[in-house]
Amino acid sequence: MKNKLNVIAIILSLFLGINAQAQIKISHYNHPAEPNTTQNGTYIKLSGGVTLPANGANVFWNYGSVKDSTASGVGIVPRTFFKATDTVFTKAGANRFYQQEVRFLTTKGILNVHESNDTNGHFYLGFNANRQAFSISKYTFWSTDSVVLLKQRVVVAQPQPIIKYPCTFQSKWSSHERLIQNYTISAKFLGYNNTPGQHIQDAYYVDSVAGYGKIVVPVQHGAFKSDSYNVILIKSVIRVIDSFYINGKPADSTLLASMGARQGMDSTFIHANFYRENYSTPLMTFVTDKKYSYPMVAYYDPDNTTYTGINQDIDLETEVSIC
Repeated sequence: MKNKLNVIAIILSLFLGINAQAQIKISHYNHPAEPNTTQNGTYIKLSGGVTLPANGANVFWNYGSVKDSTASGVGIVPRTFFKATDTVFTKAGANRFYQQEVRFLTTKGILNVHESNDTNGHFYLGFNANRQAFSISKYTFWSTDSVVLLKQRVVVAQPQPIIKYPCTFQSKWSSHERLIQNYTISAKFLGYNNTPGQHIQDAYYVDSVAGYGKIVVPVQHGAFKSDSYNVILIKSVIRVIDSFYINGKPADSTLLASMGARQGMDSTFIHANFYRENYSTPLMTFVTDKKYSYPMVAYYDPDNTTYTGINQDIDLETEVSIC
């Protein structure tokens, strides 16, 4: 009996040793923010009790059974990174850029977002945009009324950290970003005719590494579970304040209200990002309310994940008979 218990103890110790989570450290050497790559983010359906990731050391986050949204044809959201060629940004250290939709009054503008990656961290450097025109006639009831996002280039005064190196459990950093979008507006009832304006977004970030451990994500749209990956969990508390100006003055409140906006809009939300070694984009992301009480949206990166082909959990309660 004693020998049997000793054997069981040895097996358990081996099992626990195999499953102990080695804490990873993200640095310039294992976080390659490379151009000419594509991340296929896949949205996850949040019905069915998807829980937010817990903080802490040596955590196992099991999201392998969560179904994604690709069945409806709207789940895949690719993000392609291109080599930076704008000399203003390359002189500032940019090595790549990607296109991103950002809120712009009643619609979304497309910006080319530039990033750098050096021994101090992975940084946001600014954006450039081409001219983009949008009709606002359904809000102003005048067919020729419009808003035009102007061709522009904005380089931040100080590089804004996406991740600061070295990045490990309980690392913290914070930053402030001011995004200024220049536009012109034509609104006949207010006497605007290609009148210059600005949409200013002040974003405040507080980032911290809230946990580390292993994660499992869906494979083949939830048909299988991935192998487990060593990750760190970075939480970003993001507060955004929107201000709107026309001709150097606060925009007309009636006009803003008609477009579903208001002066000084203040919103706070949280991103929970799982990062692994050798990839610069999150393996999985949750976007939550400011209290971190429920997930609003989630997505994961199905690229470069492996799986065993067996879609089942390890049953720790299975009896093992030792003769």
